[in-house]
Amino acid sequence: ACGGMGYLKSSGIVTLYQRYIPSVTFEGDNYVLIQQTIRYILKSLSNENHSPDSPFTYIKQYSQYLQKNNNNKENSSSIYVPQELQIKCNVNEIEDWSDPKLLIKIFNYRALNLLIKFRTEYLHHSSNNDDFDVWNNLQPLMINLSKAHGMIYILHCFQARVYNVDNQYVDNAI
Repeated sequence: ACGGMGYLKSSGIVTLYQRYIPSVTFEGDNYVLIQQTIRYILKSLSNENHSPDSPFTYIKQYSQYLQKNNNNKENSSSIYVPQELQIKCNVNEIEDWSDPKLLIKIFNYRALNLLIKFRTEYLHHSSNNDDFDVWNNLQPLMINLSKAHGMIYILHCFQARVYNVDNQYVDNAI
C-alpha cells in the first residue's frame, strides 16, 4: 500500500517493524492485543483529557458527543453516525486524495463508524448476557475496530516520519 516508500527507512515503517515484531506475545497474541486495544478505546471514551496531538480524533469526537447527550442509551442506540459527527468529503480532483490530513480524517471516520457499531452492539448484548459471552460474541467487531485503530496509528507515524525528513532529495521527491 505504500509502494516504494514502504521500504525506505525514512518512511518510519521499517522502524515500527523492527521495534514491534520482536516484542510479540506468543500466547494468543491476536485476541489479547485486540481485546487490549478495545479496552483502551472504551476507557478513552470516558476520559475527558484527550491529547491534542493524538491522531485518534474519532475517540475524542464520540466521547464529547456522549458527554453532551449524558451517555443516554436511547440517544446512542443507533448504529449510524449521528448527523453532527458526519463529515463532508471535499474531494474534487484526483490529486485531493493525496492530502495527508484528508487521509487521517477518512481513517478516523471509518473507525468512528466501527466504534459506534461496537458500542451499540455491546450495550444491546450486555443487557441480556454476562460479560464473558458478550465479549466473545463481539469478537468480529473487535477485530475490525482494532485494525482500524491500528491503521490510523501506522498512517500517522508514516506521515510524521516522511514529512519531517531532513534529506533534500527525499523532500523533493515528496
